Amino acid sequence: MAVILHVTDMQGDFGAQDGVLYVPGGTDVTRKINDFMDALPSNAVDVAVFTYDTHPWFSYFSSPECLPFPAIHCEQDKKGWQLVVDAGKMTSKAQVVYAPKETFDVWQDKATSNVDVKTRGTIGSNMSYMQFLQDLQNKGATFVDRAADRATFGKAVDWDFDKDGAFTGKVTVWPYEAQFAGKIKEGFYVVDGENGKEVVAIANENLVKVYNNVGKITTDAACFDGRMARDSFLSDDYLAGCTVIMTGLASNFCVHDALKGYLERGAKVVVIEDLVAGIPNGVDAQKAIEGLTGVDRTATGDIRDVLKTRHFENYVITGQVELTSAADFLERYNKVAPTPVAANRNTPK
Repeated sequence: MAVILHVTDMQGDFGAQDGVLYVPGGTDVTRKINDFMDALPSNAVDVAVFTYDTHPWFSYFSSPECLPFPAIHCEQDKKGWQLVVDAGKMTSKAQVVYAPKETFDVWQDKATSNVDVKTRGTIGSNMSYMQFLQDLQNKGATFVDRAADRATFGKAVDWDFDKDGAFTGKVTVWPYEAQFAGKIKEGFYVVDGENGKEVVAIANENLVKVYNNVGKITTDAACFDGRMARDSFLSDDYLAGCTVIMTGLASNFCVHDALKGYLERGAKVVVIEDLVAGIPNGVDAQKAIEGLTGVDRTATGDIRDVLKTRHFENYVITGQVELTSAADFLERYNKVAPTPVAANRNTPK
């Protein structure tokens, strides 16, 4: 059966100390994952999956994440979206793929159901920007800059948010061609619609490309070209019986959800304890999170505490998930001394 290395959200906003949502210990995890990939023998892994938490500015206020994390993180065209680990270390050892996602859970599609992206390159080649802007102004549009905080956006849309903190009104995104960057004012244009405030967003087409690839698998590190459907590449049939090496950030959020998804699909998961780190929530915050979502994300964020929750206890008992260190995993692997195989062994189609 195939072996998958899953590297969860090792991006600047989580793994670098100047990141928007730096996870304590993230820089150590970054270094150790790089060392681990160096140490992996060339025949140890069939597929290496690097996930990207992905939040374009035009969809963030429509995402439930904007309530617990009001400051946008992993914004696609910012430094914090970029990987802080070197995926190139795996290119000669395995099939390397990337998975942009908009939720904690890599198994879901987009978190936003009210965001409608229009045809590529509409503004610039097919339509005059000035005419487009004039039409919005004729409708009495209020402009909100793309960098606005949640409070500013909320005021502009009359605080039309649901219980999860996501904007419920319609968002229509019009891409403009990248060659016009700096000449077109990106942001939200808020207008009165039939059912309340509606938003027209004008965004660079490169952001739209990545957003359209959320929920897909790509071999393109920039995530512009997403040709493979995630559920066919990592199908249930393929994952059943696979071994997944789980690493990344954060133990009690995106690692938690990726881990649960693999286990539910029948994979065996080996969590490398020193290659993950979590977000300490505190007791009060954890109670609030669990009350709202039904998910125990633990007060400590420690992976050992995560595996003790009701979400994983049965998998631990049956041995479908285990916890080990990077050194012990490599030592055990080298003792087994597997037979060398072709580089594309058991990779999904």
